[in-house]
Amino acid sequence: FIFVNIDKTEHINAFRSQITVLPDVLECHHLAGAYDYLLKVSVSDTDALESFLTNKLKKITGVSSSNTFITLATLKEELNC
Repeated sequence: FIFVNIDKTEHINAFRSQITVLPDVLECHHLAGAYDYLLKVSVSDTDALESFLTNKLKKITGVSSSNTFITLATLKEELNC
């Protein structure tokens, strides 16, 4: 899971259009609070995570900061279809 902040309001549309086409991004949620967005990302390992952060996320216009959390285990997950 990656929390993301966007530096300026005018960069929101660029962020949204670029983040939603990345195959590693499973979910993208717009938030109220300390962060602007929450991403659920699936990568194969920590090297792939580093590559995603460095080569994809941080190159998107407007991304000013991110905070990454790694899930150790999933106790419950429901899919609403």
